[in-house]
Amino acid sequence: EGYAAEFTPELSIVVPQTGGAVTGGVVLDDKVLLAKATAVYVVVGPGPLPNPAAGGEWSTPAGLPPGVGCVDQRTLAVYELGCVFKSKKGYWTIDRGGQASYIGAPVEAFNSLTPVRATTGETATDILFLHSDGVALHYNTLFGQWSTWKNHEGKDGVVVNGLYHYLRTDGRVFRQTPGV
Repeated sequence: EGYAAEFTPELSIVVPQTGGAVTGGVVLDDKVLLAKATAVYVVVGPGPLPNPAAGGEWSTPAGLPPGVGCVDQRTLAVYELGCVFKSKKGYWTIDRGGQASYIGAPVEAFNSLTPVRATTGETATDILFLHSDGVALHYNTLFGQWSTWKNHEGKDGVVVNGLYHYLRTDGRVFRQTPGV
């Protein structure tokens, strides 16, 4: 007999209903970005202190560009200039100042693919979007250019010791060859 674990209301953030259910979130400097299917909200502040009566709190969630959201947490990746994600409208970035930019025009033909992971590459300027049903999309943030990697359908990807590894749809694991 007893009580189940409970959280005090001071430890929660009420996110507006607009945009649907929360699909993911990332920490970006002093901000928390909370993504929904058709909206992204930003919250700033230190959050509640261990003793809520001592102060400290989050800001009220503020909406970023209307109609732009993140379809899946697995498409969110943080990199040196901000974060990148896939929305229903294609690929977007949000810089560290909170400004959203559409970067997906060159790869709109691939918007129907099923994403499984966005991974920052061996350098801070490489982001790889792995899909289960088609090419992988590589975005170079330094040059703002896209490329495609054929024969890279997969279930998941991760960088270990600076090398990209991915689990293919057939169960094999491939590791990046350094310098190639």
